[in-house]
Amino acid sequence: MPTSPASESVTATAPSVPPRVRVAFPRKGRLQVWSSEVFRDPDSIHARRFVVSAFRIQEVLRIDIDPKQGLGTIRFLPEIPAESVLQRLGKLLQNTSGSGAPADSSHLHLCMAANGVPQPVSVFRHGRTLSTWEILHESPGRLRLRHAAVRRYRHLPPVLREELDSTLGITSFKINTLTSTVLVSYKERRISRKQVLLVLERALHTSDKDRPAPRHDVEFALAHVFVGVATVSTFVYPPLSPAAAAIMLGTNVHTATNAWKQLLRGQADTSTVYTVMMGYSLLANSYFAAALMGWWIKYWPRLTASTVRAAQEQLWARYRKRPRFVWKEEGNVQMEVAVEDLRPGDRIVVTMGGVVPVDGEVVAGHASVEESLVTGDTGIRELRTTDEAFAGSRVLWGEVTIRMARAHGATSTAHINRMLHHAASQMLLSEETGRAMAANAALPNLLTSAAGFAVGGVVMAHAVVRPDYVSGVHMSSRLSLIQSLRQSVRHGVVVQDGGALERLLKADMVVLEKDSPLLDACALEVSHVVLHVAPREDIVLRYAAAALFALQEPLAHAIENACVAKNLRVAPAQDFRISAGTTFTSGQRTIRVGSREFLQAEGIAVPEPGAAVRPAPGSGPKHVDLAAEHGDADANVLERDADGGHSEDDVTEPVTPESFMVPDPVYVAVENVVAGVIHFKYGAQPLLQSVLPELKKRGIRDATIFTEGSQESARAVANALGANAFLGGVKGGDLANLLEMLRGQGRRVVYIGDGARNPEAAAQAWVSISSAGPDTLGRDAAHIILLQPTADRLTALWDIAAGHRGRLRQAYPMFIIPNILCIPGAFFFGFNSLLSTLVSTMGNLSVFTTSLLPLKQSEKLWRRHRRWPTNLSDPEREDEMG
Repeated sequence: MPTSPASESVTATAPSVPPRVRVAFPRKGRLQVWSSEVFRDPDSIHARRFVVSAFRIQEVLRIDIDPKQGLGTIRFLPEIPAESVLQRLGKLLQNTSGSGAPADSSHLHLCMAANGVPQPVSVFRHGRTLSTWEILHESPGRLRLRHAAVRRYRHLPPVLREELDSTLGITSFKINTLTSTVLVSYKERRISRKQVLLVLERALHTSDKDRPAPRHDVEFALAHVFVGVATVSTFVYPPLSPAAAAIMLGTNVHTATNAWKQLLRGQADTSTVYTVMMGYSLLANSYFAAALMGWWIKYWPRLTASTVRAAQEQLWARYRKRPRFVWKEEGNVQMEVAVEDLRPGDRIVVTMGGVVPVDGEVVAGHASVEESLVTGDTGIRELRTTDEAFAGSRVLWGEVTIRMARAHGATSTAHINRMLHHAASQMLLSEETGRAMAANAALPNLLTSAAGFAVGGVVMAHAVVRPDYVSGVHMSSRLSLIQSLRQSVRHGVVVQDGGALERLLKADMVVLEKDSPLLDACALEVSHVVLHVAPREDIVLRYAAAALFALQEPLAHAIENACVAKNLRVAPAQDFRISAGTTFTSGQRTIRVGSREFLQAEGIAVPEPGAAVRPAPGSGPKHVDLAAEHGDADANVLERDADGGHSEDDVTEPVTPESFMVPDPVYVAVENVVAGVIHFKYGAQPLLQSVLPELKKRGIRDATIFTEGSQESARAVANALGANAFLGGVKGGDLANLLEMLRGQGRRVVYIGDGARNPEAAAQAWVSISSAGPDTLGRDAAHIILLQPTADRLTALWDIAAGHRGRLRQAYPMFIIPNILCIPGAFFFGFNSLLSTLVSTMGNLSVFTTSLLPLKQSEKLWRRHRRWPTNLSDPEREDEMG
């Protein structure tokens, strides 16, 4: 290849590039540079310096690097002279600072190796962003990109799915390995095109780590081949029968070996039944039914696994979605950085509409957030200085600066996501029972088929033998568990061990730790209503109930209970708008419900809490005690006070446990005037006092209170809660020994306490429930974790477990009855093996359909019931909030 005269100047003026450089101009808009030292490793400092320097030339569009040839090809606008590009490149290589800001190449993944050999790579300019991904088509909120690695590396598509699926703002994507393209749809309000490209580049970095490539399911592929050959041999070309027999025997060597081992032990299981069915196929020289049955046996677990995976992606997507870029504060400067680059102690700023990406402490600012991901309650909480902020919380109003404590996989939402996936992958007690049931049915099945062989020969025996009693159990258990896990997490309960839900209903004893917050938790109630311009308190309560409709939080429950006690209906409401509070219209009036700060931000004059309110003529602020008014027949018609006005401080606040802080009052404004203020208190009786009798109705016979303190303190708590046993002076290790002793006595104990502080006790219990909350999710050893220490969630947990058991009991007859009906069908109605296989398959299909349908319906009903609060809990739907 001839050398361009200009190449000498490049070599002479570019000491940062090693010698032996050749340059050529193959066509317009192309410049080729050969240098094995520079391009043999695309990830080397020399190659990166070359890429950065070349892209400082604004006319350069693309650079291709071929490590095998040691070749770098620069593509630029064809109207630009190649000699001019070469001269400018030489000057830039000589002076790496260049003229202007250099393009950043640290995010580029330039080395994709196959068997340790670097592969060709291309770098593209997309505005001010460099990327190894080529944009084929672009429209607002939509990108179609191409990268050769998508087709070249089998382990890359799963990594791409994981990265894109966990990025907040990306609504959907499609990966096509045949065309090596990725189609990404995203919300421009949440994530920019540059950030999408950076996420894809990071996926390349992640995929380059050591991880196993996806395994091909050879057995299922051979099952397809067997069905095809058996179909042809049975219906088209009978001479293929020996080939079908060979495939059947070759693909079931393991099954026959297990059957032989069982026979040597004098036992029989499903492998024995399937081996006998293969023998009947050989005798009858008919393989289609056996091929079809074998295919279905392999297909049902695959269908169940893919359905569970899809359900997890849909139902738990909000636990995976996270912002990938944040504003980091350094002094008086804010800079956008990737979340992965944050370190503990870094300060980040989250503004209105944003999502908190990390766990940490609020060091500045004030905001209203919705944090249902880590509490299970769909409600609004005020964040102020020193408050703890959790990843996944959405800022509805305000701005906060957060000092990061945990990020990435260490946040509470990341722990919840891992726990849910782990719980969904564990072997369940119902599956073990189903396998045992199928094994016990093997011998009667074989005896019945032997009777069929004696009566009607091999055809009847082949029709009677039924080897698949396991698929139905597996499908119903897995799909029902997914629904139960979804219900649990929406009640603020995280299940780490899926089998604990099934074991829970078999428990007969509860052991409670005295220091658990559950024992002190009391129900939040409406204490009183201070009226300003509203003539009656029912108006204030109805408007507040409409604003908090369907929110699963203590304030909403307290207001709802107050309305129920007074037989009040929720006020009609529409046109919701949520910020720090709630604004909606009722009739022709604009109603605002929220905190004092919210009304002040809306420009409404709010009386000082300690100042007397001067009423307008004919009206005045009134204090109404709900407890005193309850039961009055004329409760909705209030008498006005004769004096001029009352201060809100005139009301005596109820005594509240020190461990609980009474929420701030809720203000209700009609138009632009404060109508009334709702105050709250905690009830005198712990919630657990009413929960324990409910648990006894659900199978719990004994409740024991234990404490590290004295016997007297344990006795006092047990008497107050209605527990029938108590034990004092119990240390952590002693508790584990006590639970082990109770298990040895045949007791099935539910331990309720702190699973992070007492991991040994949590491990020894039949079922362990932790009330430690979200702070210890990463180290909590309990089977089940309550995100909020409220006792009413225990009854909800037992009800969820009962619902799971009910769904299983409904599903079992759907696959057992069809298999049993095949026996009289073969003896009396002429069923052959193919018809029996179809009947059995219809039974399993009905199990799958009935198990999946409630899951889909419950999700629709949930979204319909939640109405606008659904928008709060799903950051991807913020555009629907209005």
